[in-house]
Amino acid sequence: VLVAGFFVGYLVDLSHEDTYRHVEAANRRAQRAWEAILAQRPETAIADLEALRAAFPDNALLLHQLVLARAKTDLQDARELLDQWLQRYPTDVEALLLLGALCRDQDDLKGALAAYRTAAATAPDDATRAVAILHQSTIVLDSGRPDQAYELLRTLDLRHQFPTDVLVALRYWRGLCQL
Repeated sequence: VLVAGFFVGYLVDLSHEDTYRHVEAANRRAQRAWEAILAQRPETAIADLEALRAAFPDNALLLHQLVLARAKTDLQDARELLDQWLQRYPTDVEALLLLGALCRDQDDLKGALAAYRTAAATAPDDATRAVAILHQSTIVLDSGRPDQAYELLRTLDLRHQFPTDVLVALRYWRGLCQL
């Protein structure tokens, strides 16, 4: 869902030397936060990401990283942060996919299905839509409804060229063997 690092260069005019230094400092701080997440030090990551969000409050990648860091310490806190974000940006597909995962981790399968449904409906491309539908069908299959899972999978237009990761997921997805 996330790419390591955060680049704010597109947000500001880099022609000013002060701005360039500011962006470089923000990039270093974001990289340090990502490394803290990977090193299982979420408190350090949260502190850095909160400071960056104060400077760049509308940056989706920062929000996604912050949610990942908070989820390592408090799932409910992470979910509330995502809910607030999605009130402002209801079509942020990456945030919807994160919300689906958080809901599933909290055993809120209805919430997870709703998040994945919305992600599939607003996905900007076929690959992202396929990921959301695969998540939906996994939940439905785990709930003992293989026919409904099969119907969800049938909505995927497999004639499109999907990226390799989606093709691998489709080929090895455990649900396909059970259907």
